[in-house]
Amino acid sequence: NIGQIYVEQEKLDKALPHYEKANELAPHTPSIQKALAQVLEQQKNLAKAKELYYAVLDKEENDIDLMVQLAAIEQEEGNLAKAKNLYERVIAIAPFHPEAKNALDNLD
Repeated sequence: NIGQIYVEQEKLDKALPHYEKANELAPHTPSIQKALAQVLEQQKNLAKAKELYYAVLDKEENDIDLMVQLAAIEQEEGNLAKAKNLYERVIAIAPFHPEAKNALDNLD
């Protein structure tokens, strides 16, 4: 897809409208929402990125990579309780997940 080509070329401003259009055409498609959220996150539009990530997580409750990504954003923003909760959810699913275990240890 064209948006992905622009992302690979690090042309996020050009990628964004393609992902936004895809999201308009298929508004509840997790893969599109995730791709759009990643572009927004890279552009430091964390509020919109988080909104989309949480929408995806509502549909894909056991997506540990997404939980780790969201937890890192929450932690970066100082929302330590939310970050801890997300890391704990990861550990409940994948007890030996190294990134989540490390992050949890640092939060305690």
